[in-house]
Amino acid sequence: MGMDRAGIGVTAEKLRDSLWVPKGIIGFNRLVLHTPQMALPVRMQKTSITVGNRTITLRNATMRIGRSDLTATGALHDLYGAMRHGKMLKAELELTSHNLDCNQLIRSISFPTDSVQAASEDTTGTDLRLFVIPPKIDFSLQTNLNRVRYDRMVFEQVRGAVDVRDQAIHLKGLGMKGLGAQIHATLLYRAEDAKEGYAGFDFRLRNINIGNLVKFVPSLDTVIPMLRSFQGTVDFNVAAESRLDSALNIQIPSLRSALHIKGDSLVLMDGETFAEISKKFFFKNKKRNLIDSIAVNIRVENGNVTVYPFVIEMDRYRAAVGGSQDLDMNFDYHISILKSPIPFKLGLNIRGNLDKMKFRLGKAKYKNAVTPVEIHKVDSTIVNLSEQIVHGFKQRIRDVK
Repeated sequence: MGMDRAGIGVTAEKLRDSLWVPKGIIGFNRLVLHTPQMALPVRMQKTSITVGNRTITLRNATMRIGRSDLTATGALHDLYGAMRHGKMLKAELELTSHNLDCNQLIRSISFPTDSVQAASEDTTGTDLRLFVIPPKIDFSLQTNLNRVRYDRMVFEQVRGAVDVRDQAIHLKGLGMKGLGAQIHATLLYRAEDAKEGYAGFDFRLRNINIGNLVKFVPSLDTVIPMLRSFQGTVDFNVAAESRLDSALNIQIPSLRSALHIKGDSLVLMDGETFAEISKKFFFKNKKRNLIDSIAVNIRVENGNVTVYPFVIEMDRYRAAVGGSQDLDMNFDYHISILKSPIPFKLGLNIRGNLDKMKFRLGKAKYKNAVTPVEIHKVDSTIVNLSEQIVHGFKQRIRDVK
């Protein structure tokens, strides 16, 4: 630790021969703090702190860690005991920031002895890896962050409560803007070692472009490959929990999730699959096919993806689409034509994988699966599963306390 031009007005009470407890105010122009847990130093600008009763009180204390700035108001408890004797470091802080570079901060924690790696100018997804929260930290934070960068994404106006304890980070209903959408996020991240971790989350995104949605949740393109065929903006709700590998990727076989996607005036792009479907049903084959609206419920559990039947209206057709797939991309989907220029109802079964698909005409089996009553049942099923998942990862927080 280094300090420049300090003004110290402190008294000390002797508790025993080798233990003195300070009380008073310490002011300084600059302070640089190095810790073994981080590669980057903490640099504090001109400020004053109050010490007393083993507590450090901060009032608008401004600090920089690499490219990130933070202003903190609140209290830290037993910093000396934490640094010298490995005791728990507790804090209750209000944090504001103009810019927070999570990529650099994660690297600084992940590579605590490599200041060059931590301070590098750019971060791509391959640079990020599982990071372990130190076990002796118990922080309650209230955040007000103007700009946050994570991976290649930038979020703005991040507001809400964050708890850091028991080697876990708990985002407690943060609101933010990013990727052109309004986002509400609850998340639990926990890792006890650098090999495997856990994440549970509940994300609600409003008016997000489908392309940006896949950037936000990269594994979504694997779980729901049909998204590749759509363009437009949707509302997206997902509750999920999964193990994480050392590169912070979701381990798909462990994924348990409930998803709801709703959108209006979407465009279904022409492609090889759609061309085959068009041929079977005599669609007008266009490059851009406008869809009035969709509302899709999806369940992921035990390595299987279930797409519950949903209605799609396009051109002169009304159809119900649903089916299932495994995580090796073997799928079994069905389309029931409910309204069309054809004077009878029929269905199309699509089986196989992305490299080899088989199309077979048959009976329309979803005639009664998309009534208001049935759709309400599915909506309730997805809501209940979402609540179970959120309850489950919050229970993990209570269990480790």
